[in-house]
Amino acid sequence: MSKETWKPGNMLYPLPVVCVSCKRPGEKPNIITIAWAGTICSNPPMVSISITKQRYSHDIIWETKEFVINLVNKDLIYPCDYCGVKSGRDVDKFKEMNLTPLKSKNIEAPGIKESPVNIECKVKQIIELGSHDMFIAEVVGVTVENEYMDENNKFSLNETGLVTYSHGEYFTLGEKIGKFGYSVRKNKGKLVAYVDGSYNVATKEFSYGMVLIGDLGTEQFSKKFNDESLSSMRNVAGEIKGAEAAISYAYDNGYKELEIYYDYEGIAKWPLSQWKANKEGTKAYKAYYDKLKDKIKIKFNKVIAHTGDKYNEMADKLAKDELGIK
Repeated sequence: MSKETWKPGNMLYPLPVVCVSCKRPGEKPNIITIAWAGTICSNPPMVSISITKQRYSHDIIWETKEFVINLVNKDLIYPCDYCGVKSGRDVDKFKEMNLTPLKSKNIEAPGIKESPVNIECKVKQIIELGSHDMFIAEVVGVTVENEYMDENNKFSLNETGLVTYSHGEYFTLGEKIGKFGYSVRKNKGKLVAYVDGSYNVATKEFSYGMVLIGDLGTEQFSKKFNDESLSSMRNVAGEIKGAEAAISYAYDNGYKELEIYYDYEGIAKWPLSQWKANKEGTKAYKAYYDKLKDKIKIKFNKVIAHTGDKYNEMADKLAKDELGIK
């Protein structure tokens, strides 16, 4: 393998591509697309963006000392590119791209409602570097889209379809190949999960209850959903979500083996292709199982419902309590 040596230049790629929104009092808000952006401190949380003096947004942010970083996913990449080549001096970018200003909680500059994450920032320091001025700012608030909260009430940032910028081109994130610390993490033993679902006829909400038994002892989880596309499956929809949550927990926490105890037979038959997955919920469940089945050894064990199995009864109660069912 041979290498060449080049003159100094910017080759630090890929980078996040973000839409930064800003606003002067009494004027329309503006959006500038930026790739020269990054995290620079954890406590307090701080970020930086770099802008050339010629850009319309430069003076707005210089004067107001605030801005919002809006993360870009694949649905926003066309407006993102447009906002990077058009000037706010000439066009109203929010209007032209059918974007919605989102009122911020801590600053006057609005965010972009269509973005999955809006990061409100107040400028603390400006450094004139050369071609660009660097705006160093403290993060004063974060807004996230509820759609991406997972079964464990954790924000699934990497499921939002985020976009990166590399050498003049845009890319979505690729396959997950590891997790921070995995190179030194000891493989955990077996995780046992008991899952059950419940359904509220009046509200058409469904839920799951989940009891996990693993290296940390016994843990309990529950979550309810209001999804018309799945509610026709009633309590089965909840039990499917519970099984997905158990698989997700096992994978995220380094377990190599998972045993799922369930009472509705489809929980095993759909992922194992013993039943055909016809509905959207069962198709998504099988697809999720297929995605991780080679990374976790998953075993299914059927429990007969309401026969006094301690953990199955606990999961059942958790699911009902989540919906307020006695």
